[in-house]
Amino acid sequence: MDVDVQLPSGRIRARRWGADGAPLLLCVHGLSANLCSFTDLAQRLAGNDRQVVAIDLRGRGRSEVTPPGTYGLENHARDVLGVATALRAAEFDLVGWSLGALIVVAVATTLAVIVLGLWLRRTRRVQRELKAVRKGASVAASPHHSGKLQWRMSG
Repeated sequence: MDVDVQLPSGRIRARRWGADGAPLLLCVHGLSANLCSFTDLAQRLAGNDRQVVAIDLRGRGRSEVTPPGTYGLENHARDVLGVATALRAAEFDLVGWSLGALIVVAVATTLAVIVLGLWLRRTRRVQRELKAVRKGASVAASPHHSGKLQWRMSG
C-alpha cells in the first residue's frame, strides 16, 4: 500500500508490505532509483511478523521535489528518521544500497536512534565511511539489542 508521509522537509512517498505495527525494515534506494527497487525483497520478507517499508527519497519517484540545497546525506537521513517516527517505530532495521547505503550509515551514526541492523550494498565510499564509523561511533542499545551494531555487507 502506498502512503504519503508529510514531513517538515516535504512529502515522502512510502510503500508498505506486511502487517502494520510489526517490526519495521526500512529500505532506502540508490541515487537513480525509487522505492520499486525493493518490491521483490519486500514481497519475500514481509508478513504478519515483519513490515517492510520502502521510501522514495525526496526528488525521486513520487516524493516531493524540494529546492536546491535541501538534499544531502544529513537531510535524507532526517527524512528516513521522520518516516520511521511517522510509522511509530521506536526501533527498526535499515537496508540501503549505493546512495541509500550512505544514508543509512548517516542515520546510524549521526542521529540519536536505535538501529537494530544495517544491510548495505558495498560501494567504495561506504567502505571509507565504515572505517570512520568503526573508529569513533557508538550505537545506542535497547533492551532487545546487545549494543553492538552488526555490519553486513554484500557485493
